[in-house]
Amino acid sequence: MSVRRRINWPTITIHQMYPLLVTLFLIFKSILAVVELTPEQIREELVKSEIIPDVIVQPPQNVVQVTYLKWFVLKNYVNFGTIIKANKLQSPPASINWPYENNTYYSLILTSPDAPSRASPNLREWQHWIVGNIRKNEWQEGLTLTEYRAPGFVRNTGLHRMVFLVFKQPKKLSFSAHTRRKRVLRSYFSTQVFSAKHNLSIVAANYLQIDCGSPDEETES
Repeated sequence: MSVRRRINWPTITIHQMYPLLVTLFLIFKSILAVVELTPEQIREELVKSEIIPDVIVQPPQNVVQVTYLKWFVLKNYVNFGTIIKANKLQSPPASINWPYENNTYYSLILTSPDAPSRASPNLREWQHWIVGNIRKNEWQEGLTLTEYRAPGFVRNTGLHRMVFLVFKQPKKLSFSAHTRRKRVLRSYFSTQVFSAKHNLSIVAANYLQIDCGSPDEETES
């Protein structure tokens, strides 16, 4: 006579499931955050944020998709003004993608027009990162002209725009004037001058914002 053993399945309460449900929700939310805009919507976003004319004059036709690693598989997606904490930007993005053509070289620029603040941009622009001679969108294999530097803004200076721009190059370039410098002057950079000098054409753009605190707040001693 066989004896059936009763299996005692563990009981899972809603409180035990809560962390898992929150994680799944955040993953699903981050997936939905991928940006898809029409060229007209891109232009409107850049004009509204004054990136046109502060950084560029002509709007691109595409969005450069940028994600920063947040925690484990969770990511911060850059979405035309997304506010991200500065401590989440200490390393380069986890991924950067844009529509590309084969047998074409691209340049990637990360710049801030709000140095030291948007109200008083006396150091505009501040170049945070420049990579040239990128094939397809394999930016890790490109020629680094300016090493990535995380933002380190002054407190109580409001929101700072960090602008990602992708340009199409006419050919593979030496960027000799830039690479010969022993010390990079990050301030007083001009995206428009740089792109005109190297005959670059705008392909894609996006930007995030860093909240450095309200200018009206008292500075802590």
